[in-house]
Amino acid sequence: MNRTATSRGQSGILGYIMIFSVVILSIGIIYVSGIASIGTYQASSELNNAEQAMVVFSNNIDDIVQEEAPRRSVEMKTTDSSVETTAKHDITITIDGTEYTNTSLRGFAYRGEGGDITYKAGAVIRSEGDGAFMHETPPFKFGDDRVILNVVKLVGQDEYQGSGTSLVVLEDHEEQSSTRYSTGGGQTVTITMEVEPDHAQMWERYFEDQASGLTKVSDDSGEVEYEIDTDEVLIRESAISVEISE
Repeated sequence: MNRTATSRGQSGILGYIMIFSVVILSIGIIYVSGIASIGTYQASSELNNAEQAMVVFSNNIDDIVQEEAPRRSVEMKTTDSSVETTAKHDITITIDGTEYTNTSLRGFAYRGEGGDITYKAGAVIRSEGDGAFMHETPPFKFGDDRVILNVVKLVGQDEYQGSGTSLVVLEDHEEQSSTRYSTGGGQTVTITMEVEPDHAQMWERYFEDQASGLTKVSDDSGEVEYEIDTDEVLIRESAISVEISE
């Protein structure tokens, strides 16, 4: 057999093997990258849907508090995710150094692979990685003449995790109160809120955007203080029961 022909044949086979290997490797890289991209897109899409559902959740609570309806419900997709009421956090009101009220509240949260969407103290918050964004601000009003805090207490400790859709039912718990405090004219009112540590900076930005006041934040303890000089403080509290089912 001619050695030259044999060498050419071997070279052809080696070349074919190399080309085939490159093609297979390229297909593998594209496949892995594509799967990762699809997973990222799905997680982001699910988080967007959860955010919109949480806005509906917030609007439904407003309807109940304003007595436009005794009961409301919203569906949330819980594919590889969960919805739950969160641990209690406190809001404390201090006037000229004297504590006047301390209210414990629960939030409500969607927890998914792409991040979390939380309803807390009337605010809708989106968390992804180390960042947090306030999609909807709480129903608080701040001014030199009056501070108004509309506070909603969520009653219930339910949690649901699954691969389908969860139904969240909200109902008036028939517990409402309104408390008014007069400062005697321009005294310092301090509002202290317990928040998740990774939300502290976001709440600090929220308070700084309000009427003139002083904001203090503790990232370690997850506590935010806002001080404002005002004539009066009005606190309206409402209770809403939360029930989660498939």
